[in-house]
Amino acid sequence: MRRLSFVLLNIEAIVLVFPTVWGAVFLVGSSGLVWEGVWTGGDILGALVWVALVFSLVAAWWLLLAYFYRGSEGASRVPAPIWIVAGLVALLASFECAVGGEESPLQVLAVGVIFVPTFLHLVGEVWVWRPNKSLERTRDR
Repeated sequence: MRRLSFVLLNIEAIVLVFPTVWGAVFLVGSSGLVWEGVWTGGDILGALVWVALVFSLVAAWWLLLAYFYRGSEGASRVPAPIWIVAGLVALLASFECAVGGEESPLQVLAVGVIFVPTFLHLVGEVWVWRPNKSLERTRDR
């Protein structure tokens, strides 16, 4: 069962590569406009959303790569602020997708809802369904 879950998580990560690259291109392309808006018009909310999107992409891939390279133990060692950022953005994206309207200034966060199932799957793998290490071979046995 753990093997199937690992394969599904790999498929989810592969599917998320394209939206991640696309999102990174848009974030890099819009960075000049965002920061110009801060300096000229005081658009602080736009800059905060931009920073949240950048941090959420970094946090999502940090967690996924930590899991793929070191397993659930490696992902559980990721600093708590990274987990908090990923969870907060997942919560905001889900909330915005569920109740946000067209006029909402946080509408762009609704795009992050595509990462939510993978985040929940990763939370399950790392914190809920911990692997049974009692059956693993060690140097002593």
